[in-house]
Amino acid sequence: FIHGGGFTGGSGEVLVYDGESLAKKGLVVVTINYRLGVFGFLVHPELTKESEQGASGNYALLDQLAALKWIQKNIAAFGGDPKRVTIAGQSAGASSVHYLLASPQAKGLFHRAIAQSGSRFGRNVPSRASAEPDGITWMKAKGADSLAVLRAMPAAALLGGNGPRFNPVADGWFLPTEGTLGFASDVPVLTGFNADEGSSSNTYGKLGASGWQSQARQRYEEKADGLLALYPGTTDSQASESQKTSERDLSVVSLSLWAQSRGRSSRSKSFLYYFARPIPWPQHPEFAAFHTSEVPYVFGNLRFLDRPWEPVDHKLADLMSSYWANFAAKGDPNGRGLPRWNAYSDKGPNIQRLDSAITTLPLPEKPKWDFFAGLLQRR
Repeated sequence: FIHGGGFTGGSGEVLVYDGESLAKKGLVVVTINYRLGVFGFLVHPELTKESEQGASGNYALLDQLAALKWIQKNIAAFGGDPKRVTIAGQSAGASSVHYLLASPQAKGLFHRAIAQSGSRFGRNVPSRASAEPDGITWMKAKGADSLAVLRAMPAAALLGGNGPRFNPVADGWFLPTEGTLGFASDVPVLTGFNADEGSSSNTYGKLGASGWQSQARQRYEEKADGLLALYPGTTDSQASESQKTSERDLSVVSLSLWAQSRGRSSRSKSFLYYFARPIPWPQHPEFAAFHTSEVPYVFGNLRFLDRPWEPVDHKLADLMSSYWANFAAKGDPNGRGLPRWNAYSDKGPNIQRLDSAITTLPLPEKPKWDFFAGLLQRR
């Protein structure tokens, strides 16, 4: 399991990632750490020059690659099967899963993949060359004129401050090609998102009528009138609902287009989900099914959070952790006693809605689908 944190924070030892409950369902759970921020992703010509592969950046992803190689060599000693390895991650960890799916260096090291809140259509990777100027500028801002000077500085001096956000790049080796991320590994994938991914934002559902119209024009420019016709906001309450619904529909369309794109080049199945259970949180009901709220359900770890859990939450946690465990074991989430979860296909674009009841998520109405699909496919 690859933790989230925007590639700048997080840790594999966060209590909610404890693997005991999943281990009781037959898994061997491995959580890892990887380098973050500048240590994980600095791109610089000097680093490129000293690399045997002529690459720099992506050190965090290379840490994840090293963990997979370690698992291949050692997991049998812990009762694991090196021929049935599942990579899983949430948020930045989910993005990492996609980079591992795309990397020829990771091919054959895992056999299924789970990406929670990280699958979207048309993920683009910038080139190493385009990122090198930021690395040069960052080094100068730290008062260093060479790698030797930089390496002599204490780690704390390299952290924090203003500067570029470091992210994965097409380094020519781990990720060989810039542009839209492809798929080097043909393995089953389980992926999805939460209904209210952006609810921690101060503006989520709170813009009011004028704010919603202003945001629409800023974000969608000449397409804003089309958006507002589909998601009107003449009153504050209507604007609030339109803002949330449009974000959800955009995510559904993006996820679906991702699955369609993958289906054209992959023989393996994709299982898509939409997590919609508002986590019980009396102090912040507005957060609803927020970003990361599915994690304690997946790990079966509700006990680690002080929330007024209801019986339906415990039932959902048992169901979701069973889906995840089944998928890790056999590449298919289905099992005895579980509601049927059909793989996504053009003929049956199934997305499993995970909530107090398990249903198939209705897709956005055709005009809404066409609006967002047109935008995404033109980018």
